[in-house]
Amino acid sequence: MDISSGNVDFGPACPGILMQELLRDQPEQVRKVTKFQTSFSQTHHFMLCPLPCKDLTTMHTFITSMSALQELSVLSYEPDGSSLWPAILHHASSLRSLSIHTPPLVLRDPQTWTADTISTLASNLPNLKHLEMDISLSEAESFFSDRKTYSTPAIDAVLNHLPHLESIQITIPLGDEASSFSDEQIWGASGCKYFPPPQSRVCENMAAALLERFPAGTTKRLKLRLTRRIWQDRAQFYCYAHCTEAAREEVADGKVAVEAEKTWGEYLPNWPGRIDERVWSRLMDEYRNGRW
Repeated sequence: MDISSGNVDFGPACPGILMQELLRDQPEQVRKVTKFQTSFSQTHHFMLCPLPCKDLTTMHTFITSMSALQELSVLSYEPDGSSLWPAILHHASSLRSLSIHTPPLVLRDPQTWTADTISTLASNLPNLKHLEMDISLSEAESFFSDRKTYSTPAIDAVLNHLPHLESIQITIPLGDEASSFSDEQIWGASGCKYFPPPQSRVCENMAAALLERFPAGTTKRLKLRLTRRIWQDRAQFYCYAHCTEAAREEVADGKVAVEAEKTWGEYLPNWPGRIDERVWSRLMDEYRNGRW
């Protein structure tokens, strides 16, 4: 990763010490960052976020030190992500893409995406063109009770307040239990005995129906994503995702075409490349010595 490129990618980590190093040693390069991907966590999460940021104000300072952030992608492990919003709104005039997700089975009821939050975003991010948000499994299941009027408070807020979006991604974190989207995952002491495939046709129907509710003149693409853990030996696990994309075909009078993946794929981002040998060495020393 070359910070001078304007693209900073911390992968699954939230390395507070690295942010502090960059703010101290390369403040001008931080100021020029336009694309930022990170995790947001105050504590260590096994197999997910091994490098947390113990003081979350470091993240706020790092983001607000950028002069004109255009793309922000966050994996959030905090039950209340509201501390991120002031930093996000600092880039009200420049932000074009916003993604905030919580990995599956991390939080029981994350409060990141609420109708009030989306209303606030709409009032303060006039140039936002792409949004990635989560809805709960229970909210997603309500689609199957009435497909014509299906909605949730968060989706209603997007429809009412963000009609200028060009694309949106809606993620549904799954548990181990059976749902309309996949059968029950069965596992024992030696790991997963049965990791069922996703119900691709169900996802296709839902993605198409949701995109039909968005303005045809602006919103061209909607991606529906399922996320789920697979358990392996000694309770180790990996996160996987399944994506279904619905798109309006301009050559076919706006007709919606849908394409779904047939199986599960990778979910977590890759580890970042080295920025600086000295900084990287210190970062890994902190990790190995258990200071995270």
